[in-house]
Amino acid sequence: MTVAHKALGAAFVAVGLVGGAYSLVYELYAGQGNPDHADDIWTVFNWIMAVTVILLALVAHAARRALPADADTREWLTANVRFYASLALLLMFFNAWFAERWGVTVVPFEWIVVDVAFTILAVSTGLRLLREEPWTA
Repeated sequence: MTVAHKALGAAFVAVGLVGGAYSLVYELYAGQGNPDHADDIWTVFNWIMAVTVILLALVAHAARRALPADADTREWLTANVRFYASLALLLMFFNAWFAERWGVTVVPFEWIVVDVAFTILAVSTGLRLLREEPWTA
């Protein structure tokens, strides 16, 4: 296990938990008369999420490629579900983010799905990297 895996795992867990927590707190914060400040935090955090989403896809791809030829069904299924879920998250995140930046109306449900999927994938991938088994199921 390298220090890079542990650092990346800790970063994934931290960013995932912050994203999940703020997606819950956002409505309370914006509802207290601070919608501009609440959106400013998302503006900054979306840049962090963009980098994290790309890294999640790369880590999931590396884990999928590292599967041995005789991997059992559970390992194969775990690696593939994580990889394709990270790709779906990447596409949904960048679609919503670019649409929002260009002034196109984004359905709030899309952001809810992105926030939930981001939190789950980032924290679970981070914990996997911290467990010293980055490429196994």
